Amino acid sequence: MPLITLQGVSKAYDDNRPLLTKVDLTVTSQDRIGLIGPNGAGKSTLLKMMAGVDALDSGTRVLRNGLRIGYLEQEPVFDNDLTIEDAVREGLSEHHAVQTRLFATYEKLADGADVSDRIEDLEHQLERLGGHDVEHKIAASIHGVGLKDASLTCGNLSGGEARRVALAKLLVSAPDLMLLDEPTNHLDAFVIAWLEKQLTQMKVPLVLVTHDRFLLDRVVNKIVEVDRGSIYSYPGNYNEYLKLRIERIASQEKSENARLALLKRETAWMRAGVLGRGTKANARIKRFDALASSKPLESDVKLEMEIPRGPRLGSKVVEIENLRFAYPEKKILNGLDLKIENGMRLGIVGPNGVGKTTLIKLLLGQLEPDGGSVTIGETVKFGTLEQKREDLDDEATVMEEIAGTGKYVVVGESKVHIAGFLNSFLFPGAKKLVKVGSLSGGERGRVLLAKLLLQDCNVLVLDEPTNDLDLNTLRALEEALCAFYGCVLLVSHDRWFLDRVATHVLYLDDRGGAFLHTGDVSSLLERWSPDEGIVEQVAEKMPVMANPEEKKSTSKRKLNNKERLEFDGLLDEVTTIEKEMAILDSKLSDPEIYATGDKQLAVLQKRRAELETLIVAKTKRWEELSEFSD
Repeated sequence: MPLITLQGVSKAYDDNRPLLTKVDLTVTSQDRIGLIGPNGAGKSTLLKMMAGVDALDSGTRVLRNGLRIGYLEQEPVFDNDLTIEDAVREGLSEHHAVQTRLFATYEKLADGADVSDRIEDLEHQLERLGGHDVEHKIAASIHGVGLKDASLTCGNLSGGEARRVALAKLLVSAPDLMLLDEPTNHLDAFVIAWLEKQLTQMKVPLVLVTHDRFLLDRVVNKIVEVDRGSIYSYPGNYNEYLKLRIERIASQEKSENARLALLKRETAWMRAGVLGRGTKANARIKRFDALASSKPLESDVKLEMEIPRGPRLGSKVVEIENLRFAYPEKKILNGLDLKIENGMRLGIVGPNGVGKTTLIKLLLGQLEPDGGSVTIGETVKFGTLEQKREDLDDEATVMEEIAGTGKYVVVGESKVHIAGFLNSFLFPGAKKLVKVGSLSGGERGRVLLAKLLLQDCNVLVLDEPTNDLDLNTLRALEEALCAFYGCVLLVSHDRWFLDRVATHVLYLDDRGGAFLHTGDVSSLLERWSPDEGIVEQVAEKMPVMANPEEKKSTSKRKLNNKERLEFDGLLDEVTTIEKEMAILDSKLSDPEIYATGDKQLAVLQKRRAELETLIVAKTKRWEELSEFSD
């Protein structure tokens, strides 16, 4: 059953560049749509028009009668004096109104009025809104989105915290249709996993704009791609979309080649002297005009990155011993021991506010620890990308920001003209001369990635590098990081990105402890998945890297010769498995694999699963034996 129908919808903010042109889209009660496309393509605008927030320039918008829409916007606004709990409770306002009418109707029934049909109707409405007992959902949703103090007022919240309040409010409201604009922004990987579980269980039709490929793969059943003013629909999840998109582009290219071949023949015919052919040629002349004036197929532009190899990196990269740090109101690290080695790609995860960025600053020497030491190898040269994107001059043009007043940039050992360099980062033509301050978040991200390539480094330190990046840019960055010769330290909430890039995951809990996991973040989530949104439960289930000062010396048995040989070889075995997994991940990230048939894909996926199981078993065995190793 159609819930929303858009027909012939157009929208433009700039007369020279229409955003959407004569778009048709229908959302039914069975649809769970992932809305994707490049930054600035019009995804959020399309969602706003569906929600009734933005007006249509032309076309029609038709809603099912009585449709209740829950819309999560990117910058929600709340009354400053409302507490988090009261703001989330507003999501139950319609429920409370129906419940009040129901109780009043029961009173009329007690007085002898014939209102049984009315009671039945109100009970049905209440059931659709979640039933009689819904108050518990408020606390569960607040915990689930990672907000700890429900008594805080909204006026004291950051933008990210306000979005979490809006998300919790929407989830308790139980709408008929959810429109979600970047619901995973400002959420950590564990809260995103909780949200994925909620969206899967709710079975509510939805349209979501997101760059989170796990959500697109596990929650949606249709992908709608916004591309240069048009939309293209694909049945299935994200993996199915990758396959079908290749087929669509191949079909378009085939049609374009046929058009060009016909145009070539018709051009030759025109040049041969069409005026002498009489009036019977008019139809053919009109066909030539139509062919010549028709819009050519625009090529699918892809961003390609290759991070140059930096100076030689020695075996010693970073060694952390008994590192301690605390803010006046919160303990961040309580005796962290960590050795970062050449070739390691370390993902740093944990609840928001736990101190991930603080750890990065301690490693870079931007903060002084309260105790312990951070030793940096002599050959280490850091290249950084900071989270707030403040390392840009808003008054400079894109070209000036990258090259200053020069015409060339040095990438590795090559000298590249700035125009060609910026073209490769999807800044064509006049876009190079646009001021940085007017760029979108995704475009600012691409500028920073371009600057990253110019840093002569062998250790990359990236704080939320995926923020605001579209899917094509994310894929390019993943490939570049996996191929980088050196070491990578990254903070990210993007689970797909972490699974592709990270060889190890460092989990920071909320009590100053930490846990180093060998493997990807998905296996970490499967092993210690938070239940019912209680993020703190994750930390309670994890072994913590204890403060060395608190370690007690206890007598223990020693390894026998057989166990010693096994223990000494386990880490090498894990490294070998990780390398094979990296090769498989690279193959599985190639969209072409999804167009070659299911057999090869199934073989690769099966082997990937076998290796993941094997690495967990090897790691567990190493942990068991390490207890008895001196």
